[in-house]
Amino acid sequence: MVDLAPIKSRLTAATPGPWSAYSATCCPDMGGVSGPKGSVCTAQVGRYGHPMTVEDAEFVAAARADVEALVAEVERLRFRFSLAKAKPLTFVAAPGEFEDDGA
Repeated sequence: MVDLAPIKSRLTAATPGPWSAYSATCCPDMGGVSGPKGSVCTAQVGRYGHPMTVEDAEFVAAARADVEALVAEVERLRFRFSLAKAKPLTFVAAPGEFEDDGA
């Protein structure tokens, strides 16, 4: 089972958005990421051998919100699972669901 505590700590420590990605003006095939504290043009970083594509920048820009949503979903599902373990579910067929179809 994944321990969510360190993930939530990193999430809390990260700067809240909005975050966005953009194409670098000097190099349209390279990306940049902007946030509340400024932006990083990865075309400049790329000069040192590690360029970031626009798709990479979009992924990085969306990561904080995506991780927050995924953590919330995992917590919701774990809660639902704990309820299901505590109280076994009973299956009730919908009317007509198991009728003989003549096959």
